[in-house]
Amino acid sequence: MLGDTVHPPVPYIGQGGMMALEDAGTLQLLLQRLCYDPARPGVLNLEKLESAVKLYEQIRIPRTELIYQSSHSLGAMQLTRARASDAEIAHQEWLIWAQVQMHGTLPIMRIGASRNYAHEVDAALAAAASSASSATATKAKL
Repeated sequence: MLGDTVHPPVPYIGQGGMMALEDAGTLQLLLQRLCYDPARPGVLNLEKLESAVKLYEQIRIPRTELIYQSSHSLGAMQLTRARASDAEIAHQEWLIWAQVQMHGTLPIMRIGASRNYAHEVDAALAAAASSASSATATKAKL
């Protein structure tokens, strides 16, 4: 399962669709790099499927928690604004305008604007390979 079925976002930052695309892209890259054999096009080598799923969870769980927490924070801000006086709302609107002018968007919204999940996959695969080679070297010494 992936997308909103696994991590249903609250609607304050509109990241549900983007998260589903990141989930699918991450899973596709992991399957391609761990389970695809160029000598057998169209056939997945399922021997490394468990490793692919573990890396998928390692990559995606922290990311989805960040999105979920950011969405809740923005929701709390919206609730505060709903209870604010006209002067407070005007002040908050000015602060929002200033942040958008400085950052191109609200900083809390930047978490999804230019995510490179391929880089995360590469980093996770490199870390896993490094860990595996360290474990192999340790066993060889024994």
